[in-house]
Amino acid sequence: MKTHYKYIHFAQEDRGRPVWKIQNTKQGLTLAHIEYYPDWKENIFHTTFIDKFPLKVFSKGCLDDISDFMGQLNEGLKA
Repeated sequence: MKTHYKYIHFAQEDRGRPVWKIQNTKQGLTLAHIEYYPDWKENIFHTTFIDKFPLKVFSKGCLDDISDFMGQLNEGLKA
């Protein structure tokens, strides 16, 4: 599974369930999370509030990378 992209990477957290944090590669700041949403039976993306950086902005390239990673996770659910 690809977890490192040009500007962001994904790291799994242990919260008793699979949760992936999305971090920017340069500073390692957590920008958002991806986790399984049982009502929809797929993984979802949600942003994280950080006091220092309350506003999150994502380029099309970053959103494409997030979509690619979520696609990998959701394909794993089907297997």
